[in-house]
Amino acid sequence: MPIDRSRYSPDWPKISRQVKEAAGWCCCRCSRPCRMPGEDLTQFSTRAIAAGWGLELHKPGRFVLTVAHLNQNPRDNDPANLAALCSVCHINHDRPYLLHNRRRKRERAGQLNLIEPPALPVVPAGRGLNPDQLQPPFWG
Repeated sequence: MPIDRSRYSPDWPKISRQVKEAAGWCCCRCSRPCRMPGEDLTQFSTRAIAAGWGLELHKPGRFVLTVAHLNQNPRDNDPANLAALCSVCHINHDRPYLLHNRRRKRERAGQLNLIEPPALPVVPAGRGLNPDQLQPPFWG
């Protein structure tokens, strides 16, 4: 997922590197070893195989370490809010937020939500009592 760098603090590269180094360049969720800057493929392969991840080396994109803001706020750089996650665990962490934001964006554009129908409007007293004026609900 591309990031909007304007939402991050200017020292984000330094902060994220500190979090990754504190985690030993391994994912905090799945313990997947990730490639360090400047580490050549041979060194990384040796380290990954020793950690038991050798069978997945044919997918190098899965060995990228990222830093996640657990509360989804890029300005909150409290160490308790930051976690070093591999790219797979990071997207799994972000998925509920991404789906929620996608749904809200579609609703703002006019998409009806058929799973959670919109709340019925409040009918003023004395109105809506005539069965001829009632309309069937459109969502079933």
